[in-house]
Amino acid sequence: MNNTKSVAKSGKGSKSKLDKSEKTKNESAQPVMAVKNQKQAAEPEPAAPSGALAEVAALGICMTKAESNTLRGLRQIAEGKDKQRLFVGVDVHKKQWHVAVWSKEHDLLVASWVTPSFYDGLSRIIRVARARIESVVYEAGPTGFSLARRLESDGWPVQVISPAHTPRKPGGDDKSDRLDARKLAEYSSKGLLHVVAIPTEQEEADRALARQYGACTDDVRRAKMQIRSFLLFHGVAEPEGLEHWTRASREALTRIELNLELRATLDLLLKRLAQALELRSQALKCLRRLSQTERHAASVKRLRTVPGVGLIIATVFLCELFRPKRFGSPRQVSRMLGLAPEVRSSGQSEERGGRHAAGQARLRSLLVEGAWQWRRHDANALRLYQSQVSRSGLKQKAITAVARKLGVILWRIALGPRDYCPGLVNIPPGVFEGMKRRQAA
Repeated sequence: MNNTKSVAKSGKGSKSKLDKSEKTKNESAQPVMAVKNQKQAAEPEPAAPSGALAEVAALGICMTKAESNTLRGLRQIAEGKDKQRLFVGVDVHKKQWHVAVWSKEHDLLVASWVTPSFYDGLSRIIRVARARIESVVYEAGPTGFSLARRLESDGWPVQVISPAHTPRKPGGDDKSDRLDARKLAEYSSKGLLHVVAIPTEQEEADRALARQYGACTDDVRRAKMQIRSFLLFHGVAEPEGLEHWTRASREALTRIELNLELRATLDLLLKRLAQALELRSQALKCLRRLSQTERHAASVKRLRTVPGVGLIIATVFLCELFRPKRFGSPRQVSRMLGLAPEVRSSGQSEERGGRHAAGQARLRSLLVEGAWQWRRHDANALRLYQSQVSRSGLKQKAITAVARKLGVILWRIALGPRDYCPGLVNIPPGVFEGMKRRQAA
């Protein structure tokens, strides 16, 4: 009994002590919570984004603190009394764009950031300094000209740059997307970049079709080379006429006796050739329809008055040139075609080396093919060819010079409504003057 009572008393005492300690904790915690509530009430809530920040937030773009500071910095430059001229360089990729802003007056980088690869994410940020931006530049590449056309439609001064002509330091330099964007902006402010023309959507579509015909032609040539290489590697004699790929020679390929595996391989190669020929035939039909459209029919007809220039050369030339009036001289046309000679002079010596690497290789190939035919059917072209052979001693150099003159003549015809007249209007001034002086001597 006594033990039970003592246990009960001790239980009641411990319970009362626990209650008193909890009460003391609660009473001591109340002032602390009150102080915390007072501090939270005193601290102001973060201000909602306004102006350009609000517009960017409305697009759903998650901006970092650095990007927000960049946006505010651009706004301060735009609103400042210092009249700075800004140049924007964009290193364009499939998933994201690196952007850099360069100040011409201070000759330094004033902003740099990364944005997702969609137009609104770029324009909504740089628009805060729109009045100060002189140019937005990016390199031509796999992303095409859609960004440039969108910028142009919104009134931005935009330039697309040729990557092959971007200045590079001797011995190489560090490379990253951020540095590329910075270099574009800096070089643009100093006028060191080579600008290319921006085609319209229709001009770009016409050019894509013309280049696809060239790709199909290359596939046919590649398939033929694979068949001949196969025969040579396995010691099989070529059928008669295969050099010109006559129908009889192609049929003879199907009758060559080989073992089972080699026969299957050759059949696959012949099937690939047949598919390539079919695709080229379809591409030629599309090219013919393109040449008959209202925007090309008259020019194609005039170009075809030149001996050696047919439907393919005329149509491809017009699609690649797209706006002949953008060229100011024959020299510019030659450089665009990749047929302009390199001049190397030092002191009293001057020599002409190779040609400037530019333009489409397929168009140059077509012009060389046309130059051979032009030389055969035009007396003036023949004299020019003979004069070049006598000077250089190389037929390859001579026909390249004839192809260059042919390209300039086609450009002159494309400029205005006139046909080709041998030796008169369409021959560029000075082409035959040197030859006439040598003949007179």
